[in-house]
Amino acid sequence: MAGLDEEILGEHALPGSGAEERFRTLMKAEVSSTREMFRRGAKLIRMVDRELAVDLDLFTRGGLETLRAIEAQGYDVLRQRPAISKARKAKLLLHALAGKFLPGMRPVGTVAERTVGGVIDEEPKVGR
Repeated sequence: MAGLDEEILGEHALPGSGAEERFRTLMKAEVSSTREMFRRGAKLIRMVDRELAVDLDLFTRGGLETLRAIEAQGYDVLRQRPAISKARKAKLLLHALAGKFLPGMRPVGTVAERTVGGVIDEEPKVGR
């Protein structure tokens, strides 16, 4: 993270030090920046063969889910690690497997195009 310094992550970052809010502000900026990188990278999904597209799609969806989890806990990643539920992980995996093993199944549009405010549409369209 480009903006981190010793004051924010050092011993001054203990609860009640005032560094907590600065850290959350920094994390919010990092999440936004990372989401933009996923959005730009998701364009590759359309440019590669189905085998690689499935991997890229799963990686992107997992990354965006992690960012959503960070947001959901108020950017506080020092007290609690962001987590994706087992049900959500299973849904992501099933989507990837469907794209890999079902003939003609491939996501239409990129994950970024189906993502609004960091939330991935539950049921993306599929096609040839």
